[in-house]
Amino acid sequence: MIVAGGGSLGGAAPLRVAAEALGAPVVTTTAGKGVLDEDHPLAVGPFLGFAAARKLMEDADVLLVVGSELGDAELPDRLAPRGAVIRVDLDPAQLHKNLRATLPVHADAREALAALAAGLAASAVPAGLAGTERAGERRAAEARAGCLEQAVERGDRWREAQDALRAELPGDVVVVGDSSQVSYLGTAPFWPLSEPRRYLVPVGYSTLGYGLPAAIGARLAEPARPVVALLGDGAFMFSAQELVTGAELGLPLPVVILDNHGFGEIRQNMLDRDIAPYAVDLARPDFAALAQAMGCHGVRVTNAAEAAKQAAAALTAARPTVIVWEVGP
Repeated sequence: MIVAGGGSLGGAAPLRVAAEALGAPVVTTTAGKGVLDEDHPLAVGPFLGFAAARKLMEDADVLLVVGSELGDAELPDRLAPRGAVIRVDLDPAQLHKNLRATLPVHADAREALAALAAGLAASAVPAGLAGTERAGERRAAEARAGCLEQAVERGDRWREAQDALRAELPGDVVVVGDSSQVSYLGTAPFWPLSEPRRYLVPVGYSTLGYGLPAAIGARLAEPARPVVALLGDGAFMFSAQELVTGAELGLPLPVVILDNHGFGEIRQNMLDRDIAPYAVDLARPDFAALAQAMGCHGVRVTNAAEAAKQAAAALTAARPTVIVWEVGP
């Protein structure tokens, strides 16, 4: 099976060809989300650290890791695969990081995947691989179901917003998140994407405040493509001042804030360790009024459907629109 990380994004087409030729299920990291269409029968999804994906990786005869350090933010416990491990990475320092490779390949992922796809296409189906595509699809479907079940257990409260926004917004929308529960417990598992580079989110260092400026950057980089920022109130307050930038540039940018009254993940981590929550319940401003004071639109909504309709309307506005949905802690 294949693990595709952020380093594989430029090799989406040959990755698909190779996966289909090998009948190999594909698990992605968060940074690799969408590199294989998540509706593809071999796609497991961005579930690197989930139990069902882990079993798939550890049971495989060969584990091909492309463009990923297998970082501990998503995979806190080291893998123990029973089969051979092939790792492809542009950075030689990553070739054995967190998991020693049986065969390290120091190469650009796009070039390596293209060579692999071409080699598979030019050769006869290797002995023992005939008929594996259906088996691979079955293995992928089983792992995907197991991962989604775990995702529901962890973050079902964030699913409604994803479903509503996905139904209202254009199919090619770029979703920009933050170090927020609505992103890694909501968007990552519950908003399937058909192509890479459509989910922008910080991974690894919990860089709160990424979402709003990254959404502005994405909107400037591809002016014809719709962009939505979807994040929590704690993350938004790290860079709220960038609303002035968005207003100054006249960007049609919906900024959807799911207000759970502070740093929800840190609060939960404290509760899980029997620590009384401290410095995580924040005094928040009136975000809609703050947006208006900075030259943007600002609205409050009471449910996911309203948030989605406001976000769709914001894509044609002459300035950013902050949409606040108070979901509670």
